[in-house]
Amino acid sequence: MSITLSRIEPEIYLAVYKGTITPDEFYLSFQELQQMIHISGDPWHVAIIDTSQLKQLPLDPQLIMQTIPKDRVGTIAVKSPMIAKVIGGIVAKLSKHPIYFYDSMDEAIQQAHALLRQKSA
Repeated sequence: MSITLSRIEPEIYLAVYKGTITPDEFYLSFQELQQMIHISGDPWHVAIIDTSQLKQLPLDPQLIMQTIPKDRVGTIAVKSPMIAKVIGGIVAKLSKHPIYFYDSMDEAIQQAHALLRQKSA
């Protein structure tokens, strides 16, 4: 699979996208992430997606919206190609789910902490 998933700290999950991501891989990774979150017992979470090695992403906003669970506080993309930013913007508007774009992992983690603090307040 071209997607690697990990829990980098409580309530913060990282997905690293490499190469070309097929719709099946995209949906399968969502299912795996949901299983990781369930096992960890996190009541909500932030997803950070490292797209620095991404070549192609499924261009279907409906598919992407189906992979945004209600317990996700926000999605943060790091080093996204322009097409991913465009698709992310469409998904954010249609789903009313916040999607942020940053150039560094440090900025992404800071934003994740801010989102989780807001959720806890």
